[in-house]
Amino acid sequence: MRTFAAVIEERGITAAARRLGCAKSVCSRRLSELEADLGAQLVRRTTRSVTPTDLGMDYFDQCRDILQRVDRAAALVTEAASEVSGPLRVTAPLAFTGPRFQPMLEAFITRYEKVRLHMHFSDAREDLFASGFDAGIRIGELADSALISKKVGECRLLVCASPGYLAAHGTPSHPDELNQHQCLMYTNLSSGSIWTFDSAGGDKAGDTGGGKIRKRLSAHVKSNNGGFLCDLAEAGDGTVRLPDFIVQNAIDAGRLELLFAGFAGASHGLHVIYPERRNLGATVRAFIDHITENLAADQTAADNSSGR
Repeated sequence: MRTFAAVIEERGITAAARRLGCAKSVCSRRLSELEADLGAQLVRRTTRSVTPTDLGMDYFDQCRDILQRVDRAAALVTEAASEVSGPLRVTAPLAFTGPRFQPMLEAFITRYEKVRLHMHFSDAREDLFASGFDAGIRIGELADSALISKKVGECRLLVCASPGYLAAHGTPSHPDELNQHQCLMYTNLSSGSIWTFDSAGGDKAGDTGGGKIRKRLSAHVKSNNGGFLCDLAEAGDGTVRLPDFIVQNAIDAGRLELLFAGFAGASHGLHVIYPERRNLGATVRAFIDHITENLAADQTAADNSSGR
């Protein structure tokens, strides 16, 4: 249909082929195939010209209108796909309501006013497909799945306890001493009841090759909610190991004390996950890029302030 319209508008097959970017023979074959499909002669051909028949002119008028509507429909879809707008459903851990991440989400909302953001906060690992989420944020190792993941940052796991708890139970100086303490377990971490530390010394029991210390501990309390465990630790109910963005404010304020400063705690990746799609929408892509950029800037600022 486009070839036929080009032939009529350009008044010849040669000019139409040049406009369409194809060979003259291809243009001529398409025109013949169209006439064969319709069972009607649309043009009269001579060695010098191609002119439409009366029936061909009527068909051309309809074609032109159809092609314009097709182009408008394609432009509408293309524009919508490239514009950051419309609904966006994201699931994230409850910790993303905290002071490290809240400003990032607020900045996204301000930056993209046409996006209707639905943030679902839950420490349960929601099924993106079943629940209809466009993207999710995960902490730690990811199980194999049909989802695409992008690492957007890292968090350190910090062990801490309240000053009151340490005054009553003593301050452990080495991870080996944790067996003598009440431990609060964060079940959202894939490492479970095993707390891992890195040490340059490597001279204590439980220290394996490469200065890696792994302690399997009994839980006094277990929860998938990091905020709940942080509150328990502040109340003096035990030692806790949580991502830095959950406990850092309490440490800075003196409500919790960091333990084992000479031992580097394990790190876990922060990932954005999303269903595999051949053409990822502009809105989902904008969210992923925004979180990535802000976490990178946040990590750089943290490294600079700590002198790393």
